[in-house]
Amino acid sequence: MLRDQHSYTELSGTTRNSEKGPLIRGIARLDESQNSPKEPCAGPLFRPLTRGTGRSRMAAMKAHRATTAMLCGVRRGFWSCKQTAIATCQYCGRLFCDRHGVILEDGQEICSRDRCQRKRGDLERHVIYKREVARRNAQGLCGHLSCGSAFGGQCSKCRGFFCTRHLESRDDLVMRGSQQIRQRTSMCLHCWSRRSLWSRL
Repeated sequence: MLRDQHSYTELSGTTRNSEKGPLIRGIARLDESQNSPKEPCAGPLFRPLTRGTGRSRMAAMKAHRATTAMLCGVRRGFWSCKQTAIATCQYCGRLFCDRHGVILEDGQEICSRDRCQRKRGDLERHVIYKREVARRNAQGLCGHLSCGSAFGGQCSKCRGFFCTRHLESRDDLVMRGSQQIRQRTSMCLHCWSRRSLWSRL
């Protein structure tokens, strides 16, 4: 029985040495490979990246965006103008080309959109209106053109003075920081009628 046990011990030792043999030889090869010059790995997971590919793509995207950003922004349905822009509309903020807008002598830049053209005409009339209101207020009169009463309050928009018949308290939307809130304000009839035009770009 002892002999059988001894034989089992020798057999186990042989087996363990045989199991360790490939491991030791593998470690030896690893040590040798660390001292030898390294070669690039071959295979689909280790393909070297081509330098400049990502940068070239990003540069092309930026160039496309810059080119698109300088095109006229006038659109009608599915159609859009592809002409080079010359200015930015002061009312809607859209770019426009020389066919779809004007640059006035005083530096105003206005596109050909109907709403922006109406704003241009309305602003010209509003300047004349304010001038006349100021002239009447200097005489102590209500700013309304056909009123002979003395003024009693001020419009929150045009800042002119009007009597109680031509100045009303109305709910208006005003900006407070980044929020739009509703508050009660005094407004003349002229300024109240302009709200629908100027409430949108």
